Amino acid sequence: MAIKYCGISIPLELSSYEKFRDYVEPKQDVEVKLLSGVEVNRDFRGRILSVNHYAPNKELMKQVFYQGMNVSNINYYSHDRLCAKEEYQDEKLISKTVYNKNGVAAYTIKYDYVREKLTCISKITGKNEIVIKYLYDELDRIITRKIFVDLQLISQQEYSYDVLDRITEYRDENQEIFVKNISTKNELLSYSITDKIGNEILIENHFTEYGYQNTVVTLNGHSITVSDTSYVDNIMLKKPYASDEDLDLIISSLMKQSIQSKRTDYQDILNRKTMGLIDTNIQVKSLPISIRKRVLFNIAVR
Repeated sequence: MAIKYCGISIPLELSSYEKFRDYVEPKQDVEVKLLSGVEVNRDFRGRILSVNHYAPNKELMKQVFYQGMNVSNINYYSHDRLCAKEEYQDEKLISKTVYNKNGVAAYTIKYDYVREKLTCISKITGKNEIVIKYLYDELDRIITRKIFVDLQLISQQEYSYDVLDRITEYRDENQEIFVKNISTKNELLSYSITDKIGNEILIENHFTEYGYQNTVVTLNGHSITVSDTSYVDNIMLKKPYASDEDLDLIISSLMKQSIQSKRTDYQDILNRKTMGLIDTNIQVKSLPISIRKRVLFNIAVR
């Protein structure tokens, strides 16, 4: 979409700038300046080639390049230094490269699509490549998420939803989580977890008319009561979305997994009792691992 001004097509993203400098010399095919810190470069036919965005101190912040009416590339600058570059195709972002202060590419993120759905995100650095692949159902909800590191599959996560578009089941190589009961106020009342060595964990949240009261955690028949509202912040209401944020969360979790593998005997005992209870690939969005493992440790060592 575009608007016309003095015979020139201006992209919709610039339509909020109403005061354009009048185009006095039609044969000069270099640029059209705006009074708002934006500069439009055009060809001799008036077609926009690029748009430069400047800070109040006249420092170049961003360059947007066009092919026809579509964005093809965006360059980002900091202190006159190129710090990031994006590439677009058919109005979709297909790659993004971030540069360090020496002008060397620190990493590149690539995006693959099937029709309009983002099906794959890959982050490539000098050390490794992390890839996330998504499979959708007919309602465009993610039902499978696969995570690869250097072409090796390290996790496959599966999701199921109810008619209200909430997650009701979650599975990976470590665990299965099932939502059992939800209140009319959309409060998660209970859910169960089964880990890969057969431990059964039942989580029951209790509410009164004044709100959350407490949670009862039962591990293999042994129970403990805690007051921790984080149990209510659960995977049922946190659907996965294909995005850079999802990629960042997974990378963060992989780093935490590497650190956790070097923990003390205390952690080893806990892992033997509740092995795979919480998958750290989803912990940031869903089940807080630190508090819950401490609670479950108190049950497991009885």
